[in-house]
Amino acid sequence: LRERALRRVLTPVAGYYHVCLLDCPPSAGLITLNALTAAQGVLVPMQPQAADLAALTSFLATVDQVRNAYNARLELVGVLITFYDDRLVHHREIRTRLQEMNLPLMRTVIGRSIRVAEAVGAEQSVVEFVASSPLAQAYLRLAEEVAAWMGSPSGLPSADGAQQDAAES
Repeated sequence: LRERALRRVLTPVAGYYHVCLLDCPPSAGLITLNALTAAQGVLVPMQPQAADLAALTSFLATVDQVRNAYNARLELVGVLITFYDDRLVHHREIRTRLQEMNLPLMRTVIGRSIRVAEAVGAEQSVVEFVASSPLAQAYLRLAEEVAAWMGSPSGLPSADGAQQDAAES
């Protein structure tokens, strides 16, 4: 089936990689369906906007359909709130509504920062560009959360800048 094409390609090489990240558009198109069919987990980034909340409900229904039809092992890792500004009432309201939906929310929330655009201009990740920025620290915390979901030590720098060894976890 068309929905299993990516899974068929990735399965023979899966043993060569610890993790494979598939970044897909927020739609129920063939690329996204293939990625969900091949994945073990899905991390759903969303901006704290009413339209994104409605789209999230629709996307989660798609995840359930894929789980039932093609990939019983597919797990919702969590919903990641991005471009968050705690000063905005509607952002706080959307975050509260997400909490009330009893979805797995990532503890890390990604805010807004001009540093992202600056890092892109410098052709670096925000962590490489300015590791001490709150946004870079948030991305490192997110990496730790995802590694914890995977059930393995991350081997990544922690949010406080220290390198984590496999033996520490």
